[in-house]
Amino acid sequence: MFRRATGLLARPIISSARARTRPFSTDLPATETGDSNFIEAWKKVIPNIDPPKTPLAFMKPRPATPSSIPTKLTVNFVLPYASELASKEVDMIIIPATTGLMGVLPGHVATIKKKKKKKKNPATSARSRD
Repeated sequence: MFRRATGLLARPIISSARARTRPFSTDLPATETGDSNFIEAWKKVIPNIDPPKTPLAFMKPRPATPSSIPTKLTVNFVLPYASELASKEVDMIIIPATTGLMGVLPGHVATIKKKKKKKKNPATSARSRD
């Protein structure tokens, strides 16, 4: 059982293939959208009709990733039927989630979380059954 232990401990932990560094997202060059290929193909097939707008045409380009942690947190609060907050800057937010309260500070990873269900009042729910 322990015959191979010294050999396993002596070999390098990180191989050279894994040790390669990858660039951060700020180091990536800006890429052109895939719409240009679609528009060129459209004009070859149907040159007399304007090409339709694709979802990429409606999306704003993603802002550059800052190299340092921002001082404020930008919040977008969207409901299925409306947008309550759009690009509001705050210091911190506390979100009631299914796993408990979750505090979010600037520099936190972008998160989509299921909200905690609202507790029903037993007296109100008993009246609604009658």
